[in-house]
Amino acid sequence: MTPLESPQDRETRLRNIRERVEALPLSPGCYLMRSRDGTIFYIGKATRLKERVRSYFSGSDTRAFVQRLDDLLADIEYLETSTPHDALILERSLIQQHKPKFNVRLKDDSNYIHLRLAKANTNATRKRDVYPRLEVVRRPKSDGALYFGPFPNARALRRTLEFANRTFLLRTCRDHVLENRTRPCLQAQIGRCAAPCVRDIDDYADQVRDLTMFLRRESKPLLEKLTQDMWQAANEERYERAAKLRDQIEALQSLFRDKRTLDVHGTQHADVFGFARNAGRVHVVILSMRSGTVVHTEHVSIEDSPLPKTRLLSMVVESWCKANSDDAPQWVLLPFELSQEDQRFIKSEHSRSQKLKFKVPKRGPQKRILDLAHRNAVLALQQNEAKQNEREQTLQELQELLHLDRVPRRIECYDISTFQGRDTKASQVVFVEGIPAKNDYRSYTISTHNAGDDFSSLKEVLRRRIQRALKEDSFPDLFLIDGGRPQMRAVLTIFEEQRIEMSAVGTHVIGIAKARKHLGTDERLVSLNPDCTYPLKQRSKVRYLIERIRDEAHRFAIHQHRRARAKSSQKSLLDSIQGLGPAKRKALLKHFGSLASIQNANRETLETCPGIGPRLAKEIHDSLHPKAC
Repeated sequence: MTPLESPQDRETRLRNIRERVEALPLSPGCYLMRSRDGTIFYIGKATRLKERVRSYFSGSDTRAFVQRLDDLLADIEYLETSTPHDALILERSLIQQHKPKFNVRLKDDSNYIHLRLAKANTNATRKRDVYPRLEVVRRPKSDGALYFGPFPNARALRRTLEFANRTFLLRTCRDHVLENRTRPCLQAQIGRCAAPCVRDIDDYADQVRDLTMFLRRESKPLLEKLTQDMWQAANEERYERAAKLRDQIEALQSLFRDKRTLDVHGTQHADVFGFARNAGRVHVVILSMRSGTVVHTEHVSIEDSPLPKTRLLSMVVESWCKANSDDAPQWVLLPFELSQEDQRFIKSEHSRSQKLKFKVPKRGPQKRILDLAHRNAVLALQQNEAKQNEREQTLQELQELLHLDRVPRRIECYDISTFQGRDTKASQVVFVEGIPAKNDYRSYTISTHNAGDDFSSLKEVLRRRIQRALKEDSFPDLFLIDGGRPQMRAVLTIFEEQRIEMSAVGTHVIGIAKARKHLGTDERLVSLNPDCTYPLKQRSKVRYLIERIRDEAHRFAIHQHRRARAKSSQKSLLDSIQGLGPAKRKALLKHFGSLASIQNANRETLETCPGIGPRLAKEIHDSLHPKAC
């Protein structure tokens, strides 16, 4: 635990992680572990995501970073795939993109196998350069050769290698055997090699080019080229050559029809939009692909929208293209067609989007990556609905526990933070439907005569909040106060002063009393109207919600208090300098960045700040360094 994280923040973070793990699907995919500063420090793959990630917290994994997960981990993202092989390839592309700190063994791709094919050089003196071969390598190099892969497993690579050698008749022997052999080998005798070791092969370079097109999955131009060559050979009465080309075409057509051999995610720059909808809820998953690899995922949720799906998707695509106009892709793959008007609008609004091509793929690699995005959108929507149903159930249980007349949709919690009676701050955090509504958070500066007195500070905050609620008619369903009966009495006096009946405005006030182990009492909710105590059961959803709201109030209050202390410490030093007004103090802080930089600056450096002359620079320097006077 770092010094900047309070025990309450740590407990809240670990609870969120446990919830996140339990919500993972039991399907293949990749998971990304993020630290508290948002960086990805580990990426892994799994046949069953939930079971794999859960194993990190079982204590059986002895790796160093796993032992530190409680301190490192802040969030877990995931991306579902169709098969474990797809998860392997996706893991590789994500690691290459993000370069996580703890994926050391995979950064150089040493665990992935590729196919290497050098370019045929007909003017070379060595046979190995004139007649290159297709070979298996583990570490691609910058040697001018072509590399294909990675392959999900050795079996898939061997099948590809065997088919390529049998179809395109490239040599299979090593370089030293090629240079020294005097008679054809067995492969040449059975018709699987052209035997460049003992005779010149005029069309070997053409075979290398055809093989390159095959490995790049350029099926249509390859078949067209081979068909043209076959008819040309037949017209020239080179029937043996035409027969070989015919056999090649038939073999390739059979292979390309078998879609199971094409297990990559696509070969182009594209943004892929997966769309899922249930009633008014919509979830969109965006997969950004560059050079055939997934480099980024984005989730967009829309609640309670009556608009048709084409309009909703158009809005998401338009917003996405606007935010990423500097990296406009070649294709935008969509689950259904957008109207021509929407397409023109997206292109006209953003100059870099003019080259966009909208497409609804029906087959091939693009259709499979679109299906992947769709599955992830459906899964995310299901999980969001499950969480929302769980939050609704928790709020209903809270209503039953407190005997409220309605479900507490809006809950406000208050906390006081002070240090030796100075810079006292009060926090107001708001939860709507069980989710933090951070736009409604408020911070209150406590007046001097109440600073240091928690009861007076709490009364001041609630008095100001209730007065605003009377003007705006914005009472919450539940006021949550961090404290027991003494704090509750202080709050209720405010309602009595304002002559407000809580039942009339539809609000309630509840306090959170801490556990007292020496008395054998657990955490509980207390109320003075009526005078009741409501115990919070261990590991109950209601208890977790209440503790989460209270911890968030603590965090926000401490954060605001620290900001106030830092601001007052800067003012206390600069305010005492004669001739330094508010504008010049602001200019100094903006120019140097911090009070420490101002203290470390000499007189000449201080004069570089706009508005600070030699006389004032001397006054500032002498005031901040009294020993030097």
